[in-house]
Amino acid sequence: MCGGVQFKHEGKTLKVYFPDPKAALPVHLKSGGHVLLTWGRREGETGALPVGGWARHESILAGKWDRFFPKPVRLDLEAFMEKDNQGKSH
Repeated sequence: MCGGVQFKHEGKTLKVYFPDPKAALPVHLKSGGHVLLTWGRREGETGALPVGGWARHESILAGKWDRFFPKPVRLDLEAFMEKDNQGKSH
C-alpha cells in the first residue's frame, strides 16, 4: 500500500507521507493546476468517513463506499513511495 507520494507544488518538489497529520494530495483541477486536499480523515476529525487514508479499489468497485458518493479524481503525482524491509522510503 502506498505510504507516500512525491509531486511538484509552487516550484518545489514535495515528498508527503500519510502519517504526517498535515498530509495533502495535489488534486488536478479541470481549469488547470491543482489544489492540495487533506489525505484521508485524521484522528480527532469529525465526519462520516472512516479514519485513515486508503480505500482498496476492490471495495470501491464492490459498492462499500457508495454511501460517501465517491468520484474519481486525477492526482498530479511524480512518484509513489513505500518502505523497504529496512524501513527506508523509496
